[in-house]
Amino acid sequence: MKHKILIVGLSLVGASALACEDHANHNESTTSRTTASAPAAASTAAPKAATVTEPTEAESKAAKEQFTKNMETELGQIGKQIDDLQTKAEKATKEARTKMDDELKELRERQANIEAELKKAKDSSGKAWAKLKSGIEKAVNELKSAYNEAKDELK
Repeated sequence: MKHKILIVGLSLVGASALACEDHANHNESTTSRTTASAPAAASTAAPKAATVTEPTEAESKAAKEQFTKNMETELGQIGKQIDDLQTKAEKATKEARTKMDDELKELRERQANIEAELKKAKDSSGKAWAKLKSGIEKAVNELKSAYNEAKDELK
């Protein structure tokens, strides 16, 4: 058995080495072809590089407004889902309802925290905005996961 594993391992190493060699040969032939046309390519590449710009302040503001609008909509939808889950929990057994009430309370707290962070994000800029945006996206994803877990527990 050890010999079979060793042979398979050596075969994989050999195949990998051949693939690397083929890749290197391909790169050499591609490099030699592109080197011949490099002066022409350089003259056409320069204008394209010059057109890359940072977003304007208006574009950044519009992107921030769109993001906050999307997150507010998403949080509203999650809030409705939590309400629906609470309605279902009220029909469950007392034990299940008690456990679900705790989970629903936690979901609502998370939602409120995200809404507070979203308000901060509206007034922020630059690096603070990027950090808050990233944190909000992560928190919303975690809220969705927590909601799905609570929903699955109620089934």
